[in-house]
Amino acid sequence: MELLLFFPFLLIAAGAVYWAVRLGVRDGIADADERRDHAGPED
Repeated sequence: MELLLFFPFLLIAAGAVYWAVRLGVRDGIADADERRDHAGPED
């Protein structure tokens, strides 16, 4: 029965982690890839 009370909090936590990863990590990886791709002799 305690699981039923805990379940909504798990969903909220999972959603928060999902959005943090999706927004933060993806942008960070994109920035790193862009820096790497544009790094060259001119740097």
